[in-house]
Amino acid sequence: MAKTEELIMTCLAYETLFDDYLTIDIKSVASSIPYLGALDFIVKKHNFFYYCLSDLEGQKNELYELRCSFYSEGNVLKRLDSFILEQDNPYLIDNISTLYFELFILQYADKQNKNLVLTPEQKVLVYKLYLYCSSLWLGIQQNGIENLELLDLNLKVDIPVTEFRFPADFHAQLYKANEFFVFCENTTPHNTISKWLISDKGKNNYQEYLGAGGKVRG
Repeated sequence: MAKTEELIMTCLAYETLFDDYLTIDIKSVASSIPYLGALDFIVKKHNFFYYCLSDLEGQKNELYELRCSFYSEGNVLKRLDSFILEQDNPYLIDNISTLYFELFILQYADKQNKNLVLTPEQKVLVYKLYLYCSSLWLGIQQNGIENLELLDLNLKVDIPVTEFRFPADFHAQLYKANEFFVFCENTTPHNTISKWLISDKGKNNYQEYLGAGGKVRG
């Protein structure tokens, strides 16, 4: 049996860049952020990693983009650069931090400001709030950490965990269904069988079949 390689990833946390984690008024920070713009900004980023949080190149690109928002803060840049260089597999975006971020935004952000485009100052606040949420999530994971082995800290962060963390979410199932039909269309005799299935359901192709969503039953 082939040996499984364990991927150890390190999350960028608020304390890595800032010293006021215990004193910052994070509700006040959130209240200065337009809620639609903030959700649009982070959800678009999260969509790239929803099924592949271990996309290391993509995660590094997000860290470099974050760096651009703090170009005038020398101390923050120094600490961020050290983090990126010292960690083999650094990352920024994950499912639970994004969920916490969305909860903060929906509860405390500026509902009157409906602008989708964030100003540079607002992007800084969005990143600070997101990093704060990452620290919250890391803190929860570290409870009882003394009795855990290193590999016990790993999360299988791709599709299986997405399904586990969000059992009522159809996205993972829909993704796998799409991949199944792509496989069938390019493999004999499965391509013939899939055509029979689609025809039996009264659809012209598998995209139309999947698009019917919950109305279609196998």
